[in-house]
Amino acid sequence: MSALTSVRRHWSADERRARAEASPRPGQPRRSRWVINLILVLIGLWFLLPFVNSLYLAIVSTLVATAVSLLAGYSLSRRHVPFKGAVLVGVLFLTGLPVTMLLVPIYEMYVKFNWLNSPFWTSLVLASTSVPFAIWLLKNFIDQVPREFEEAAAIEGSSELRTLCTVVVPLALPGVLVAAILTFINSWGAFLIPLVLDGNPSDTPAAVGIYQFLDANAQVQYGPLAAYSILFSIPVLILYLISSRWLQGGFAFAGGIKG
Repeated sequence: MSALTSVRRHWSADERRARAEASPRPGQPRRSRWVINLILVLIGLWFLLPFVNSLYLAIVSTLVATAVSLLAGYSLSRRHVPFKGAVLVGVLFLTGLPVTMLLVPIYEMYVKFNWLNSPFWTSLVLASTSVPFAIWLLKNFIDQVPREFEEAAAIEGSSELRTLCTVVVPLALPGVLVAAILTFINSWGAFLIPLVLDGNPSDTPAAVGIYQFLDANAQVQYGPLAAYSILFSIPVLILYLISSRWLQGGFAFAGGIKG
């Protein structure tokens, strides 16, 4: 029993010594962990640079298109606009207008004003492609908001812009979100407009960056391309599920107006 006990003590001593040698000094592991994590984050951002560019284009174009479409849709819904029917038909016609028909004059205009190779100006073109459909969509959503809510706000001394922001927008929030989500999806997958208007390699969005999987011999790298496509489609699928849920929903104004 004494021999067995001495062997166990010897093993436990060796084990404690090995753990002490393996454990880093105080303060060292946290510092080295931060350095390793920072390096990994920088590497990840380098590979995700096209996605960061696509995110910038999508966010800017979504904000611009939603704001412009909300103001236009509210005006068409609440104000007396001459030839409103013809205007709405024209807006509906613009929703089906191909971008390729306008890309050449837009390119010439951008060359004249020195707006090429700029993500901001490129995002404005992307926003303009979504504005007609967003106007049509938001106008129909705002039509469902009872005017009594706005009249009550006007009696309280609220301005028209404040009424729009504090009364109409919260009540028509599903429509605003749907318009924003659809605009984001449209800008996220845009290919031709960024390809033509922004030739800066550092501004390459994800949809254009797909060319990197074609080598000099036009051979497709199917493995990286498949992984890249899955990552690229995940945000679109999530937003599509969210927008479809909002589209299936409706407004509930019952009880909002007391007789």
